[in-house]
Amino acid sequence: KNNKLRAVILAFVADVGECISGRFCGLAVNNEGGNGWNSNTLRVASGATGASKLWYYNWQPTSDVHATGVEFVPTIRYPGHGLGLLPHAGTDSVGYTVKGWNEPDNSGQAGSIQALRTNPEGSVQAWVNDMLAASAKGYTEFVSPAMAHDSCWLDHFLKACEVTPRCKELVTYLALHRYRQDCSTYVPSSDYQGWREDLSYVLSFYRIMRKYNGRGFQIKGLIWDEFGCLMNGFQDAAPEQHQHRYLTEWYVNTVVKVLSGDTATIDRIKSTRWIGASGPDAHAGQHYSADLCHWSPGGPQAASDAVEAIHAIKSMAWTSIHMGRDYLFRGSSLTALGQSFFMACSGVPGSAQARAGAGSERVPPINTVTASASGGCRKVVPSDTCYSHVIWARDIGIHKHPKWYSKLPPSPTFDDFQEDLWKKGIGNCPQPCMKPLTAGGVSADAIFS
Repeated sequence: KNNKLRAVILAFVADVGECISGRFCGLAVNNEGGNGWNSNTLRVASGATGASKLWYYNWQPTSDVHATGVEFVPTIRYPGHGLGLLPHAGTDSVGYTVKGWNEPDNSGQAGSIQALRTNPEGSVQAWVNDMLAASAKGYTEFVSPAMAHDSCWLDHFLKACEVTPRCKELVTYLALHRYRQDCSTYVPSSDYQGWREDLSYVLSFYRIMRKYNGRGFQIKGLIWDEFGCLMNGFQDAAPEQHQHRYLTEWYVNTVVKVLSGDTATIDRIKSTRWIGASGPDAHAGQHYSADLCHWSPGGPQAASDAVEAIHAIKSMAWTSIHMGRDYLFRGSSLTALGQSFFMACSGVPGSAQARAGAGSERVPPINTVTASASGGCRKVVPSDTCYSHVIWARDIGIHKHPKWYSKLPPSPTFDDFQEDLWKKGIGNCPQPCMKPLTAGGVSADAIFS
């Protein structure tokens, strides 16, 4: 009976695509010191991306923050954590994906359990027990332990998983985290060490995925479920403008462009030297030790593999958990940082859409809406979610990304920007009444062609 139920659930998931990889826009966020995170801010994010493209998690098995259509992904933060509280899959806003242990390689997170941090091979049976408990509640996709920095820990964990009964089926995605302290100077250039480090980092996880898929696993891709900017020894949040720079240069101008088939970005990566991966390989015979994990040259295929590694990323979650402040939101509106993040992630090909073909240099399309869905024509006011989108597009967006607004007249008005956002389906913007109301929104493919 249980096998039949599981088969029905798997068929349902395959049919509706209710999995984290169909939602490229992720948020790693909780209410931290009165930072204002609540259901209203989640609805603001949903309005910017479209609910079907957004998911979030809070490092806990449950959440009291909800928005219609936005998926909450529960977390089993360390072995045995919250299993009794874990909701049944497919109920309320919960889908069929569960996140596993949070940073077992970090002594400040799950790795505070010394045996877990120092002996990944010895922790595998605990993983199987946790994920089987989740499977019994209907979960069908299992995100691996999320690494703070040490891909070698994950390599050794999967090596033991390979020979542990039931373990292979309980690793659907590999998870990684990444924070930088050089965000104020970050540039997507072959000459910049930080950019090469990020390419090498994602390459390390991609090669682990590829290796274990060749050994009988069926890992679907990478979930980059924390990234952001810190300073002062990774203890404090970087200023918003520094975060914005890293978001623009790594996320938008590297990851999103590769996923959109931008040939210039892909060629720049492929021509970059000094891309490598962390090792040694777990199958080289050495026991795990964090002190042994180090970067080494990735060989002649490293640059090309780095491009493939980015293509393997199924979702990315910006981290916004700072004390007393949420850098993506200001009250019921998005900050400029929030505008940039949600605009970029909602347009990633594959986030509820087909991927653009290789060689496309257009900005990836954003979700479309219809005039009837927007409630008819009207000019937005400051209390509307759309208003902050228009202001950002007028004052920031058109200057930073002029190609995004190529269809606008030479001196666009407020209404011109509002109409442009309405056509692209951004920010729940209604059509302004400057022109006769059409029967429906124009597809983003037409706008960006």
